Amino acid sequence: MRAKNSSLVLSLLHVLWIGSFSLRLFAQHEEMVPVGKKGDISFTSAVRVGAVVLKRGEYYLQHVIEGEDHVIVFRKKVRLRTDLTPSPGKEVARVICKLTPLGETAKHTGFRYGLNAAGEKTIEEIHVQGENVKHVF
Repeated sequence: MRAKNSSLVLSLLHVLWIGSFSLRLFAQHEEMVPVGKKGDISFTSAVRVGAVVLKRGEYYLQHVIEGEDHVIVFRKKVRLRTDLTPSPGKEVARVICKLTPLGETAKHTGFRYGLNAAGEKTIEEIHVQGENVKHVF
């Protein structure tokens, strides 16, 4: 009977020990950036993001991870003749970015412009609704 109680106590301690690691992993997961978030964005004139110039118009964007890189994918919105709702068209840009904490969750998707040395309008950063970071280019 004593051996049975001893193995039961050891099993219980083992479960508690494993559980302590699970709690730490859960806490780390809460601090992670939500990936796969999508947003809509539109430009009233051409704008450079990374090495690509996006034409005036409406775009879908999505935050993805490729290996260790955080990437923003831009897709041009297209309207089909039979449907008034725009749908994602072909991918037009895939740009690597760096993440910087916002201090709060973005309430909407937006961006901040800048100018490069050639005088072109550039996207300096993007905030994606629901994320707690900004994507800096």
